[in-house]
Amino acid sequence: MNNNSLAFIGLCNEYCQTLESARETECDDFIAAMLRLLPRIYITASDLKIDDLGLEEPYIDGRLDEDYYDSIRRSIENLLGPDDTYLEVFEEDMKYSDTPIAA
Repeated sequence: MNNNSLAFIGLCNEYCQTLESARETECDDFIAAMLRLLPRIYITASDLKIDDLGLEEPYIDGRLDEDYYDSIRRSIENLLGPDDTYLEVFEEDMKYSDTPIAA
């Protein structure tokens, strides 16, 4: 593996650990970590070449258990509270709204 692949794996690992520990994290610390990690993951992933991915079988299961996903989602929802919203841009009524439509 080259350095880009290792950096991507490391960033993704840190992202997953941050999500898993959201229950014990302060809201501001969690947001700061996401603002630091997400752009770096995006940039690193865009630097990967298809040749870097390799054709080996993954050593972990490629599926995520729905209960585990939902527990992580609830942890983040509880952590962010009323700030757990995003602007819905695909809503048909958005073009007629004076205020943003949050979901």
